[in-house]
Amino acid sequence: MQKSKNEDGWDLIEVKGSTSGKPSHLNDLSFQLSVFTEAGYKINSCILMLLNKEYIFNNTLDIEKLFKLEDVTSDVFELQSSTKSINKVWDELFPPEQARIINLLVRDITINPDGMNINIYKQGLNSLNNEING
Repeated sequence: MQKSKNEDGWDLIEVKGSTSGKPSHLNDLSFQLSVFTEAGYKINSCILMLLNKEYIFNNTLDIEKLFKLEDVTSDVFELQSSTKSINKVWDELFPPEQARIINLLVRDITINPDGMNINIYKQGLNSLNNEING
């Protein structure tokens, strides 16, 4: 997280050891956005810091060129909006309906020594959000 340069508030920066963004990265940022927002921070942008696959090391490390920044703010805020709609009704649903929603949303779950990644179908989330807000 860093202080925004031209505005009040903060920028969330998720550093990843890959060269391209993945759906689980948006989930990570969405979770962080929830935590920081609930803690009272104003978040202006959500950024993925990824390895630049075009970078060539020439005896001197150039950190500015080693990484590339990808602004994913609109995707993360859209994910947040959809998730909040689901939270409003989740406890009111019967277990079979909750299971149907999980099958609609969750593409896969990967468990590894560092934790767990849950990949969500973005289309499923949008479809469910439209159904809820009808």
